[in-house]
Amino acid sequence: GAASLADAELLALLLRTGVRGQGVLQLADSVLQRFGGFAGLLHADVASLKGVKGLGPAKRAELVAVLELARRALAQQLREREVFDSPETVRHYLQLHLLIHLIL
Repeated sequence: GAASLADAELLALLLRTGVRGQGVLQLADSVLQRFGGFAGLLHADVASLKGVKGLGPAKRAELVAVLELARRALAQQLREREVFDSPETVRHYLQLHLLIHLIL
């Protein structure tokens, strides 16, 4: 299943196609390298995605939507915790909320 895929393979499924001279797996890998993996991509804004060759308006819109779904899922998990049990948990919560407001 999807859990067994490498990060680039998983992103490639979302991107669907590459660009001339660069297959979809190469494009996915270059996007992940540029942003430092999924964690960095999760914090990417629309402007930084515009600078990636091969991410046209449709792919950017789809990628931004998926990233927003991931942010909301993480935020929901953090909200449903009974207690902020560590400084790291507080930091993650604040980062997610600040990011959502910066993007919107």
